[in-house]
Amino acid sequence: MVTIDGNGSTFTQGGGSTTIGHSTDGVATIDVQNGGTFDSSLGVITINATGTLNVGVVGGGTFNANSGVVLVGGTINRGSDSNSFNLATGR
Repeated sequence: MVTIDGNGSTFTQGGGSTTIGHSTDGVATIDVQNGGTFDSSLGVITINATGTLNVGVVGGGTFNANSGVVLVGGTINRGSDSNSFNLATGR
């Protein structure tokens, strides 16, 4: 589990791809909450069957995908309007 929590808290993925979860085993979660921000690089973000991405479910947050996002049976949860899931143009 990775949690980006609080105004001014930022996780910036440096390079390459990000994979959340596995096709059958384990559990993996990224929580972006309470004003936190996740910024991806140009690598694809894959959310597999056991993966969950929570954006702003608790207190708002921002997820900036500067590349494609591939959902392979995983889950994306968005909270209220005080959060953002931003996908780069053309992705």
